[in-house]
Parts: sequence; C-alpha cells; structure tokens
Amino acid sequence: MYINRASGYPDYNSNSATPTGFIPQLYEGKVIERLYEEQLITRLTTTEYSGQIKGKGDSVVIAKAPPVDIVDYVIGQDLNPTHPTETAVIMTVDQAKAFFITVDDIDQYESHLDMMNIFADEAAKSMADVIDKEFFTWLASSDISADNQGLTAGAKSHAYNLGVTGTPLVINADNALQTILAAAAVLDEQNVPRNDRWIVIPAFWAYFLKDSDLKRANEMGDSKSVVRTSDKSVGMIDSMEVFVSNNLHVATGEFTVPFGDKKAIGYVNQITKTTMGSLEKQFANYIKGLSVFGYEVLDNKRHGKIICSTS
Repeated sequence: MYINRASGYPDYNSNSATPTGFIPQLYEGKVIERLYEEQLITRLTTTEYSGQIKGKGDSVVIAKAPPVDIVDYVIGQDLNPTHPTETAVIMTVDQAKAFFITVDDIDQYESHLDMMNIFADEAAKSMADVIDKEFFTWLASSDISADNQGLTAGAKSHAYNLGVTGTPLVINADNALQTILAAAAVLDEQNVPRNDRWIVIPAFWAYFLKDSDLKRANEMGDSKSVVRTSDKSVGMIDSMEVFVSNNLHVATGEFTVPFGDKKAIGYVNQITKTTMGSLEKQFANYIKGLSVFGYEVLDNKRHGKIICSTS
C-alpha cells in the first residue's frame, strides 16, 4: 500500500526514490546506529547548583570565599581591621536546545520498527553531542588565569610551554605524556586539589600516548593497558583523569585542549523535558524535547588550556 504524501513530508516507504528502510518490503528488524560522541560536560563540571535554579529564576548568585590579609604582629601593636571581599559569580540560564519529531500513523503501522523510540533516542544523543561541542567552543575562549596557559605557564615557576595561537605546541610520542604531567604541575602551582582533575585530549594525542614513554601499566595506577576504555576515559595519569573527544574546539589546525578540576566550571540544567502526543490536524504522533541550561567559570585558577597541533 502506498499513500500519497503532502509536499515536503518525508517518505519512509521502500518505494521512495531515496528509501530509508523504515517501511521496507521485508528487511532486518534492527537499524544501523549513528555514531555520537559520549557527552562529557557533566563529567567535567560541578552540577551542585542545578537544584537551586530548577525551582525558580533564570540565574543563581554564587558567593566566593574572599582572601584574608595576614600581617606581622608585635606585642602592643594596634591592628587595623580589613574587610574581606570577593566578587560573586552569577550563573545564568541562557541557552536552550530542542527537537520536534513527527511520524504519521500509517508509516508507524506499516513499519517493522518502533520509529518513534528510535527517533527519540537519536534526538537525545544528537542534543548531547551539540551541547558538548558548543561547550568546548565556549571553554576555549572562557576566563582562564594567565598562569594556566601560554608559553610560560605556571604561577610559581613559569616553566611550562602550553602553546599559544599561532605557535601551538606540537604533540608527538616524545612529549605526549610530559605535556599532561605539565598540565598537572600547572594546577599544582595554583594549589588546586588533586582530586577530580581532568584533561580532554584529541584522538591523535591518545595515539601518541600509546607510543610514548607510558609503557608500564602501573603508571596508569592499575594493571590494565593504556587508552583502553570505551567510555572516552583513558584512565588516570598522575592526578588527571584523561578523556578523549572529537568535539574539542579546532581552528586552522590548532586544537584547544582544556584541563582543570570539577570545581572550575559550573553547569546548571533548569529543564530537561520530553513530551509525546498526537498532532491535532494529522493522524500522526509527535515527540518533542527541550533542554534549558547554562554554564560559567567559577574559578579561573582551577582550569587551563593547551594550544596544540600535530605538526
């Protein structure tokens, strides 16, 4: 059976000039999955403020602990009072992503597949992928301490070359491991706690790691081999959990590789909503999804970046 379609409405039938396989004559009862990056934003940021913003409002004001002046003291000395202050961080919900999918009742009836669930699952993965990609682009130009980037990084030693735009650090098997250790040292010099640290590297860097000095599994902290997991986490190097992503910001062949700890950046998700129903003017079902969110740097000393390339 083949029913005529309104202009512009997709044709899922096998008789279509560009068949999709959703309404075949008789085909395999599974679909070929699209490939997506695993979402990393929630693994790199703190989400502890989401609960406050879900209730009401489009922003949350986060107070920061101010520095306190310490002075020398001698007996009988008068002390002048100080008033510790620090500018608060305002996290704003200023981004939204959505999808809206419809499937005609006839298409769904004739299909051997659960089209709505397949489309909904793919939409959710696509949304996560888009959010991550935009997050890494934002992160590349976000507020970062001058001591955590550049050719002379390091708040105390200024001894680490992390590359700059136009003069990127060329990553190879000789320095793939050492550069991750340098990023850890940069955080050490800022007194960043050694727990919950991370770095996100591109795939070519992970390849060089396997051919680097990192040949003994005990340098990863366990008995398994390096660059081994399927969830984008390479494992631990020094204090850093190493992730691999294809969503990092790239400009003119230069990759911006971020590193830090989970307290550096806050992520709030105000609404994650999925609705299903029937279209009023068609014999069709729909599913639509909405995600409303925002992120902000909480402490620019707790994260940094490396500008790198392969040549």
